[in-house]
Amino acid sequence: LLLARAESESHNQDKARELLGKISRDPSLKTAVELESARTFIRERKWSNAITHYKAWLEMNKNASLAQQAKITFDLGWLHHLNNDFTKAEEVCLSVVSKYPDAPEAARAHMWIADRSFSGNNPNYVKAEEEYQKVRDIKKCPILLRYRASLMAGRSAMARGSFDNAREYFEKINNADECPKQIKAEAAFALSDAVILNPAKDEFNSKFNHAINILESHLKPDGKPLSHVALQAYARIGDCHLQMAAKDPNRYLKAREAYGRVINISSQMGDDPPVRYRAMIGMALSLKNAPEEDSRMRTENLIQALGWAKKVFEGATATGTTLDPFWARESGLISAELQSLAGKPREAIA
Repeated sequence: LLLARAESESHNQDKARELLGKISRDPSLKTAVELESARTFIRERKWSNAITHYKAWLEMNKNASLAQQAKITFDLGWLHHLNNDFTKAEEVCLSVVSKYPDAPEAARAHMWIADRSFSGNNPNYVKAEEEYQKVRDIKKCPILLRYRASLMAGRSAMARGSFDNAREYFEKINNADECPKQIKAEAAFALSDAVILNPAKDEFNSKFNHAINILESHLKPDGKPLSHVALQAYARIGDCHLQMAAKDPNRYLKAREAYGRVINISSQMGDDPPVRYRAMIGMALSLKNAPEEDSRMRTENLIQALGWAKKVFEGATATGTTLDPFWARESGLISAELQSLAGKPREAIA
């Protein structure tokens, strides 16, 4: 059995199935052999074959423990999902919720239904929020799943325009000591978005100031290296200052300080995070738009802005760099505009 599994994991599925076929049908091995046979088809991405094996396993192992039945049934639903049969996947998830309401798989099944309601072709944010709430209420729900459900319930509330309800979800996550740090960080971003997007609350600048305070509260290094999440926060803080700069030009400098931190910190990391390039675009915009009474300073700003924009445009196709095409296009447009402002039409056309 172990040799067959090793062959399967080494992409030798035919050899694995040949070995499994030779194993004695001893009752103590039978269920394991049947599952391993099904998994050979999963590794080949032959979802229909795997579904057939999983159905057969459930039919022949009605005396298996409820925990194992719940797990295999949920996996069957996920196989239908991978096979793009979402109607069947939902049927199976509903059966998991009905038959095994206290199993961890019930939480995962509710989560699948909720995610489908949130991001399907016809999103239903009210239903999604209700399903995410059900995930939180299941006793054996894994802690990471419980808080991800709370986060997504807040996003569902925000998507349907209930910003106050969304803030309640996100604030509860941030105040929960047991919540995983990654979810807390995502909740901080979501809370800052809820503050900014709420049309019924606060004056323009105070919204962005509030969002900055929320993000800064999650930037205490506590002696540990700053993560990519922290870089995203600094970039978002720069974006907030940039939004306010139209009414308060002093914010252009604050925006550059935040973007500069992203660039400096990311240069000390082993990889090349995409947020680094977004910060470069922010630097270019803050320099391009900053009003300067001194024409010499204005010219210097435009030269620096062009330098930052070209770094993104010319580095967007570099090996190992994964950059959203939006930022590559944006940097090209900014570079062209700055070349025109510098009186270099040929460079702008290029």
